Amino acid sequence: MGNVNVSMKNCASVERFIQLWESYFFNSYFSHLINGHNPVNGNMVNIWKELIKTGKPFPKEVLKRTNTTIKKLLP
Repeated sequence: MGNVNVSMKNCASVERFIQLWESYFFNSYFSHLINGHNPVNGNMVNIWKELIKTGKPFPKEVLKRTNTTIKKLLP
């Protein structure tokens, strides 16, 4: 959860609930990768620093391939 401060009141809609959690997630700082897993080829911290500095979109080509699909994740 990084440095997020969750202060969510009852939501009138699922859309608002999702918007709030998305905001909490993407606007918080994380201190480490989960269980040491690095989802990219390279240094994740340096990639994020470069993206912040340049404003460029995330480089999908650095992502590591996985056999996990949405179909496998959903029951």
